[in-house]
Amino acid sequence: IKNGSNFDVMVRDCRSKEQMSDCSHTQTSPVSGFWIFSQCCFLDFCNDPQHRGHYIS
Repeated sequence: IKNGSNFDVMVRDCRSKEQMSDCSHTQTSPVSGFWIFSQCCFLDFCNDPQHRGHYIS
């Protein structure tokens, strides 16, 4: 598992648990899925300016 603190802050700043849960559904692994789903929301939503503005708004 990568740096939990780093991902925690990134994901937190990126999207709420609601959206995180949506991403977690994409993965089946419990532990591996955590950092994977975090990256999912982070990369898919945070990196996307359109999605980012839409979700943050």
